[in-house]
Amino acid sequence: MRHLFNLREGLRPTNDLLPRRCVGEPPLEAGPLQGVTVGHEKLAEGFFDAIGWDRESMAPKKEFLDDL
Repeated sequence: MRHLFNLREGLRPTNDLLPRRCVGEPPLEAGPLQGVTVGHEKLAEGFFDAIGWDRESMAPKKEFLDDL
């Protein structure tokens, strides 16, 4: 519901990005997470596909809302 409210008010998930350091960009050069990065774009795409929402608008599809 919060996500739908934010979409209605003009806020988009692309306005709220994680800091690059949180996803391993640039990768650490030493330590237990050396060279580790997170494919956050692919993770987000998979998430929106799994819940049945449109990837481009990041909004629920009509079928999803009908099922609710």
